[in-house]
Amino acid sequence: MKNLFVIGFLVLCTITSAQTKKNKKTSTEVSVAQQNSNRGAASTALSLESIINKNIEALGGEEKLREAKSAVAEGVIYTQQVNVPIKSWMVHNEGLRLDMQIQGRKNTTVVTPYGAWTLFPAQRQKRPVDSDLATAREGAEELDMTGDLLDYRNKGNSVELLGKENLDGNEVYKLKVTRKSGTEVLLFLDATSFLLLKRVIDKTIEGKVTTVTERYSNYTKTPDGYLYATVCDHSPSGFSIKLVKYEVNVPVDSKIFEKT
Repeated sequence: MKNLFVIGFLVLCTITSAQTKKNKKTSTEVSVAQQNSNRGAASTALSLESIINKNIEALGGEEKLREAKSAVAEGVIYTQQVNVPIKSWMVHNEGLRLDMQIQGRKNTTVVTPYGAWTLFPAQRQKRPVDSDLATAREGAEELDMTGDLLDYRNKGNSVELLGKENLDGNEVYKLKVTRKSGTEVLLFLDATSFLLLKRVIDKTIEGKVTTVTERYSNYTKTPDGYLYATVCDHSPSGFSIKLVKYEVNVPVDSKIFEKT
């Protein structure tokens, strides 16, 4: 599942990795530990459907998930060499734009259902450059803000429960999602809070298929009750993304997804 309220996070990690590799409080904090203490011990005999339902409930319920139609996020990518300010705009099943400030200039990545492109002055790009078909297809799969688990059957996805594991001292349920496209995603949900702690997926980076791992932490609620993770640690790139602002259902002009 693509946890709805870390959707900006997940997609930021996905579409940023290739370019980053080349370029060597109005909210209420809700930690996983707090979620755990509030919910008590989870059953060890939960079915797959129960786990999925509890994940959806932890995020506010099906109705709230479906109400989210856009998201705007701001934050920083932390690397060993440099810290990069970022801002992203997303519209459900329509498009995602990520702007990164590198060497004092705006560098842009855009993904839509019809393709993806970059405009990176840091890479001496003077006009938008189309991404390869594999990268564009993978990016388009991340535009569904309701995620992989909600209504998964009607989306053509299949989900398998692979059991329980220990992740940094936390018990987690390991789920395998196979999307309609054939893309496989491993999801690790905290066994008590049912929040997403880790996602593993194969991505095409610089023309090569690479296994990407994303770790999520420091969950926070917006004033209107949308839950998201403020920290994403990404490997094998080694960078971290920290969000400082996240807003849901704010107006986003679809023209920002057009090539300029």
